[in-house]
Amino acid sequence: MAFNQAFLSYMSFVCAQIIFYDISMKRALHSYWFLGLFYFLVFSCVQGLVIFCKYFSISFFILPLGCILCFFFLKNGLKQVPQFKEKLFAWPNFYLFSSLWLSLVWIGYLSNQVIFTARYNFIEAFVWSWFCAVLFPILAGIKERLELMDIPPGFSSTGIFFVAAGFILLALSFF
Repeated sequence: MAFNQAFLSYMSFVCAQIIFYDISMKRALHSYWFLGLFYFLVFSCVQGLVIFCKYFSISFFILPLGCILCFFFLKNGLKQVPQFKEKLFAWPNFYLFSSLWLSLVWIGYLSNQVIFTARYNFIEAFVWSWFCAVLFPILAGIKERLELMDIPPGFSSTGIFFVAAGFILLALSFF
């Protein structure tokens, strides 16, 4: 996965979190450290499963095992951690949604990697986890500010949010 594809996938992940869950900028800032560590834990667990399966030549698809583990541990939600309310009752728990999305992205990234380059991927997992944790309060703040504005009748607040997120993506992708 190229850098721009990874950047786009993590940006869309954070945008989906902001849209699907009721998150204020203040709550996002309070949960910054926890979310960074949570994302890093998800990246590390998925990478460990991929390396284990490649090393022992296990031929089953990893996603069903990851889904079973996520549902088992996160079915009632995590206790004493920052909670975010779903905007629709059909959406899963915030952490379940996040772990499933990040697992899909990270499995796609690791599918072409060699087992012996695993130490570099842990560094990348650390960088991407903190990137998502930094982007989370920024986009939550933008969504909050856009809700306070007078929006033209032809636009929705979600559409304008995607335009603002696209501008951020364009600005950061040139570095």
